[in-house]
Amino acid sequence: MENPLSELSEFELSQFSILVVDDTEANLDVLVDLLGEQYEISVAMDGKSALTDIEETPPDLILLDIMMPEMDGYEVCQKLKANQSTKDIPVIFLTAKGEMDDIIKGFKLGAVDYVTKPFNPPELKARVKAQMELQASKRKIKQQSNELILTNQSLQATQGQLVESEKMAALGQLVAGIAHEINTPFGAIQSSTEFIQSNFEVLLNHIFQIKQQPDNQIKQLEIILKKIEQNQTTMSTIEIRKKRKAIQAKLEEMAVSQPRQTADILMGAGLDQYVTNLEPLLKSENGELILKAALRYNQQKKSLNNITMAVNRVSKLVFALKNYSRKDLTGADKILVEIPNSIDMVLTLYHNQIKQGVEVVLEMDILNPILCYESEISQVWTNLIHNALQAMKNVGTLKIKGFQKEQITVIEIIDSGPGIPEETQHQIFKPFFTTKPAGEGTGLGLDIVTRIITKHNGKISVKSQPGTTCFRVELPNQ
Repeated sequence: MENPLSELSEFELSQFSILVVDDTEANLDVLVDLLGEQYEISVAMDGKSALTDIEETPPDLILLDIMMPEMDGYEVCQKLKANQSTKDIPVIFLTAKGEMDDIIKGFKLGAVDYVTKPFNPPELKARVKAQMELQASKRKIKQQSNELILTNQSLQATQGQLVESEKMAALGQLVAGIAHEINTPFGAIQSSTEFIQSNFEVLLNHIFQIKQQPDNQIKQLEIILKKIEQNQTTMSTIEIRKKRKAIQAKLEEMAVSQPRQTADILMGAGLDQYVTNLEPLLKSENGELILKAALRYNQQKKSLNNITMAVNRVSKLVFALKNYSRKDLTGADKILVEIPNSIDMVLTLYHNQIKQGVEVVLEMDILNPILCYESEISQVWTNLIHNALQAMKNVGTLKIKGFQKEQITVIEIIDSGPGIPEETQHQIFKPFFTTKPAGEGTGLGLDIVTRIITKHNGKISVKSQPGTTCFRVELPNQ
């Protein structure tokens, strides 16, 4: 599956457009030369004409000089952010080296980055490319969101027409939980994005102050950042409290000032393993500044990881919904299907129910693809997993085994529910028979499963006793 945050190809980058706004022709020439081969470049020599050009043909990125006559870069940026149609276009300010106040003012007005003059070609290209990749990510997230909404709307529309179908009965329950599944990852993306934006200015200020310090302190920051990259351990809340208390005691022993606050910073920056090695830094005049910069860096990194995981969650959900809603055409041939992927798709759709208290245990051998009707086989797993979750009331263990022997593929779906009474086990595959309370089932689910498996020349059986039920599906490999 495509990763929305993957690096863009040269061809993809060439599809992006940049507007360069600068009143100095020499600067325009330099920027066009540096970026013209990779992007579509247009130029404007003053703020007024830039706003006109942007309104007519919005670019993907704006490189905006701060110091210009009549209308400076700040005013241009302010007008762009006040306009609904242009407020989301990213702006990178072009500024004289060391103008920290100008840079911070630019960020407050909504700029996303800055580049100092004279231009450093590798730095300029890297900053521009980073913004283009972020723009591409936002577009793909929006596209996937729209696809998810459209798919969900389509599923809800067909539900009313096929209400007596067991697939739609299961789908009705899936649709009920899908809003939560959409909101959760997009909530994570929004909160992480807001944190990155609010945190960036502080991090930038720390780095700017550190740049004024001796080279050995800059080197110390580089070493610390490498340690953060190497330390990816996770701890429980109890472990964190114990660790923080131990670090605070160690800092007090070292006679470090503000040991409690410093312990919090070390924990937040992921440097809890290096307290002894960091003693000289902790006691230095600028030690706290360097540690706070490391903390901000680690927080930015975690927020970006949260965005990546949330985007991947949405991508997986879109993929599963697309596959679930697809129907096998009448008369269509069988295709080779990866059974583990088919089961994983169903588990993805039931994630909202599973996460409430179900432990999923997968014991899958390496399975060769088998010839089958993909949508129908997915319906088998949907019905069996749905029944298992209902039997356990969404609390317990769901074990799914898969293996191949001779010419068949065997899938076993085992739940830790109350079990099926022995006297009714021989009836559960009959049409309209159900063990569920009135109104909770049509009695067609296992009948449909049996028909699909029979169509594939396979077999289904059940073994049950108090505390466990196992449905075993056998399908021919050919």
